[in-house]
Amino acid sequence: MSNPSPVLDYAKPAKIAGGWPVGTGVAGLFLVFVLQTMFLSCLCDRGVAKMKMGVAVDGIILARFVIAWIRQETGRGWMIYLFIGLSTVVWIPMIVGE
Repeated sequence: MSNPSPVLDYAKPAKIAGGWPVGTGVAGLFLVFVLQTMFLSCLCDRGVAKMKMGVAVDGIILARFVIAWIRQETGRGWMIYLFIGLSTVVWIPMIVGE
């Protein structure tokens, strides 16, 4: 009896390594939203403007993560978007005024 030869499956597409970590992005956006709620909100017109701006930035970042997930992008661009989100508690008050 002869041993069956191993079957090489060339038809399977190669998995893309190093894609954007969607779980990390969702967790990071949740953290960003919590920080914005803690530091940007107040019961005045400026607080409302800060929160609207923060939610708009969160929406843009979320849309970018969805586009990267659909396109199966690789690379470390996701770090830049999370940094932008996390830094909103610093630069939004500078724009709106404290």
